[in-house]
Amino acid sequence: MNLLNNKKVFITESIWLSLLDSSHSKHIETKQQFGDLLDGKYYIITSSYVIDSVLEELKVNCSKEVADRFLETIDRAVLGNYIKIIWLSRRLRRNALSTFVNDDSNHLSFTLNVLLMQQKNVSMVFTHNSELYSSYDFQCINS
Repeated sequence: MNLLNNKKVFITESIWLSLLDSSHSKHIETKQQFGDLLDGKYYIITSSYVIDSVLEELKVNCSKEVADRFLETIDRAVLGNYIKIIWLSRRLRRNALSTFVNDDSNHLSFTLNVLLMQQKNVSMVFTHNSELYSSYDFQCINS
């Protein structure tokens, strides 16, 4: 698979959480759309910050076992080259924190995601919060 010709799709926290929660109102739709992204035409990425946030949410609101299973699944997906996790650089994090403090945004994770997606030339974002990304040039995949 030539990843250079594929569209980059960034997966946000909201998607991971709805994929993992079978009672989530958008679980089935999200699962189907995520499966469609795995067909090889897309380069799926997320950030270490997103993974950390989801892991924390799962441990606190579900259980340690659910958090462990998520981490194992992510590790297998990375090893199988199904997903790329981007680690935040110190410069990007510093810029995001400064932007977050000085802008109207109430979501640090959103600010980090936007700056990272701009840096990595991401063309699409898979999210349940498209309203947050609507003022940027990202095509949103909504379920």
